[in-house]
Amino acid sequence: MAKPTKLDPQAEEGSREEDISLSTRIVAEAVQEEFVSLPALAYRWRMRQVRAQHVLRLAQARLEEAEVRVRCRIRDELVGKGMAATPAEAQARDGVKTDGELAKIRATVLEAHRDLDEVAALVDTTRDKKDMLISLGATLRSEMESGISINTRKR
Repeated sequence: MAKPTKLDPQAEEGSREEDISLSTRIVAEAVQEEFVSLPALAYRWRMRQVRAQHVLRLAQARLEEAEVRVRCRIRDELVGKGMAATPAEAQARDGVKTDGELAKIRATVLEAHRDLDEVAALVDTTRDKKDMLISLGATLRSEMESGISINTRKR
């Protein structure tokens, strides 16, 4: 009989496949142990979600700061070449859209969004696991009352 994984909520992150397995696998013969480990699992993913949200906010702040810095640099260069301030500002806004430095930072923001979405999916999967455990527990109680075992059913 397989045993549910004992979970240390402070443990380092596993591979994506391990994380998915940990969140979705249910050992029917060990429902009580599965229930006991569920709060630690939920805590682990929620804390990873909090960290992912923090990383995203930092990346967004870096992007905003870099956009202002690049826009000011472009505007100052254009004004220094004799362009009026208003057209220089408009051209600087367009320049921000194509700046190579900003493209790298935007990619970092997109990766942070992806990471947050992946962790949110693990949080949702843990809620689904809880629902499945509740259903399985009810089925097992019903089978115990009727004398039929989940392990003796024909497949």
